[in-house]
Parts: sequence; structure tokens; C-alpha cells
Amino acid sequence: MLGGAALRRPRKGDVYSQTFISTVGMTAFEENTIITNHAFKKRGRVTAVALAAVIGTTGIMAGPVAAQAAEPVSAQATAEPVVGGYTLSQARKIILDDTNTIRTGLGLKPVAESSALNTVAQNWTIKQANAGAMSHNPSYSSQYPSGWTTASENVAYGYSVTAVVAAWKASPGHYKNITQASANTLGIGVAANSSGRLYFTQNFATYPAGSTKAPVSSTPTPAPVTSTPTPAPVRSTPTPAPVSSTPSTPAPVTSTPTIRSAADFFAWARTLGAR
Repeated sequence: MLGGAALRRPRKGDVYSQTFISTVGMTAFEENTIITNHAFKKRGRVTAVALAAVIGTTGIMAGPVAAQAAEPVSAQATAEPVVGGYTLSQARKIILDDTNTIRTGLGLKPVAESSALNTVAQNWTIKQANAGAMSHNPSYSSQYPSGWTTASENVAYGYSVTAVVAAWKASPGHYKNITQASANTLGIGVAANSSGRLYFTQNFATYPAGSTKAPVSSTPTPAPVTSTPTPAPVRSTPTPAPVSSTPSTPAPVTSTPTIRSAADFFAWARTLGAR
């Protein structure tokens, strides 16, 4: 069983209306389901802004399955929840890859998985599984991070992880949500009820380029540290030692006279005594 809805933001002058559609199954395997189709009425014209499709679990044959991203695992192999034989992260990757295979095959950009939208989708999927009934989240768009410009939702139950996207693809309403050209973000929910039946939710959104769709904790790059370089040593010319310009006083020179007689000797001796 499938269900799909798409929204645009209300504009001034729009009148919100709600219509209920009932579909009755043609076989004992199909189920009676009431779904909600949302529309905005403006100036006498009704513009459909939500699409819903209800298909019995026997109404869609599983189409070709895209290449699987992981092998099934057992519950003992990991502490992560196991749904349909896959861990939750593996199941999300399979659904994301199958969704993007459809988009890229049409030349559209792939959608990126969002942790914030995963939380919205998973919480609602668990609620469906616990209730044992498929339904749309009546306030899913208000649970999105702010800044979105389009929002849409697909739900389903009773399919395998590898077949659910093929089932959505075969339904015009769900296919329109998957192939919305502006969509760039996706949240995925997968949960099983007590009997093992799987429930699924896809939450699509469009966020402006450059906006933060799913905040991720990251370690900021530290700012570069500016250091003052050590100046190169400056070579200085040594000051020369002062040069004395005053000449040394010459030592006195003593001359020895020529002595030829005793008189000369005594005369010389007297000069010594006079000194």
C-alpha cells in the first residue's frame, strides 16, 4: 500500500480546503482506505498541491530492483536496528540509491540524504508501525528545518526494502514526488511492526543553494597563528681602539765624556753630583 502527498507554501489569499477520498478494494486482499488530499483554492480556481495514491498490496508487481548497496545482516551482527534483513543505514542507502537512479536517469540532480529529515521520516514511520496502519504525517512540513521552499511525502507498507521504490515509481503521484526537479534533500524512515511488516516514509524538500539542510558537527579549522620572525643578527663594525697621537717621551740619554786626565775625571764627577 502506498500514499503520497506534496505541498507548496501557502500564499496570501489562499483558502485551505480538505477533501476525503475513499477507495474500496476489488479483492479480499485489498483494503478500504481513506486518504486526505490537500488543495489551496484561490480566486475560484483549485490548484492541487498534494497527491495521494492508494494501491492494494497485490495491486503492484515488484519491478526490477536496482543494484543492492549491502548484503542482508542478522540482528546479532550489529547493535543498529535491523529492518527487513538490513541495518537501518543500509536500508536507507538502498532506498536513496534507487531513488537517485530514477532521478539521474531523467537528467535530474540526485537528492542528498538529510539527518534532520531522516529524523522526521523515522519518527513518523515508527508511529505507523506501532499503530499498524499507514497514514500521512499531518504536520510533516512544520517539522522540517526552516528555509524549505517545497515539501512532499511518500509512505508505503508491506513491501521489501528493495521493492518499495519500484512500487512508488509505478504510482503517478509518488513518482511525481520522486522526480520533482527542484527537490534536493531527502529523509528516509523504515520500521517494522510486531509481525515484521515494513513501513516506509520518504520526506522530500527543496532548500536554497548554500543553506544548511542538515547541520553536521564539524571541528572548525583553527585560525593561523601569526608569529613574529626572529630578526637576523646585525653585523656591527667594531670600534677600533683609540690610537694615541702623543709620542712617548724619550728616555734620557746619558753620554760618557772622554777622560784624558785626573782633572777631567774630577770635573766629570762633579757633574754627576750636580745631577
